[in-house]
Amino acid sequence: MNYKYIIAILLAAALLLTTAGCIRPTGTDPSVPVRTTAPEMTDAYNEITTQQGETDPNADPILPPLEFDEEAAEYLGEIESEIYSVLKLYYQDQRIVIFDSYGTQLFELYANGYEPFYNHTPIELIGDDVNFDGHTDFYLLYAEANLNSYYFFWLWNMQERTFTYYLPLSSVPSPEIDAARHRIISSDMTDLQTLITTEYIWQDGSIMPVAHGEATVDPGSTNSAPEGPEEVDLSMSILDGHILSSVTMHLNESTRSDWLCRIENESIVRLYTNTVDRNDRTHRFIFRGLQPGTTTVILRYAENWNAAYVAQRVLNITVQRDHTLKIVVVE
Repeated sequence: MNYKYIIAILLAAALLLTTAGCIRPTGTDPSVPVRTTAPEMTDAYNEITTQQGETDPNADPILPPLEFDEEAAEYLGEIESEIYSVLKLYYQDQRIVIFDSYGTQLFELYANGYEPFYNHTPIELIGDDVNFDGHTDFYLLYAEANLNSYYFFWLWNMQERTFTYYLPLSSVPSPEIDAARHRIISSDMTDLQTLITTEYIWQDGSIMPVAHGEATVDPGSTNSAPEGPEEVDLSMSILDGHILSSVTMHLNESTRSDWLCRIENESIVRLYTNTVDRNDRTHRFIFRGLQPGTTTVILRYAENWNAAYVAQRVLNITVQRDHTLKIVVVE
């Protein structure tokens, strides 16, 4: 056999194999690799797309730009501000729009879940220093259920110079701001006869419960106020300047209530004696100082501390260096 023919055949076969490897589908760009549609590659692509497109579930949704229309918007009311004097609030298209007294738009806040007059819930706007930082905040009634009221809260953020929605307070039933004691008091009517009271303080920018109580109220009454006169003599007799100093309050003749006392800081002042004279219709509290400092004392006229009260007086008691007391009426 001629070796020249054998070599020629082998060269021809190699040429054919090389040419076959270079053949591509008709119409494809030879510079782009042919893409497979294998399921594992499709799943990997979807996973990457999801990771790139996912959003923070707590973030506000992206809403189209708002063209404010005063006629279409719902007027919510106004609040006093120590920074802007007066702020006027409107609701339109899931947003709260805030103007100053000159008509300049200052803020546009997302208001998810809030609708004026939703389910017959009236508009109720309250401006107050909710977190006791010296700046006005505001809250809006969004639901009335199970004898309770619930609000959405926006707190003034001094660092960002705007109002920020604070979620935890939206689940607190019937909140009241106790400015004297720097507390938020929740009165939860779980049924017609049960009132659960919880007190919150602010700690590191968050609310924290510090007191809890439960009371039974009269289901036949429209409110839980005690029987007897609704008015009580709020005049008081103060004898201070002594180590044992006193405050004397008046009692109603026919009522189930008494004056109750709560001391904010009992390491500074403590209640020495607590005496009721039914004949003279007076209630006398004697205080004693333990160490120099000032604390708040609340005198509340009610059946018990967790029940609705007819009246309340707030005092600041200062213990001097010689342990004598100075008593000042705050409200």
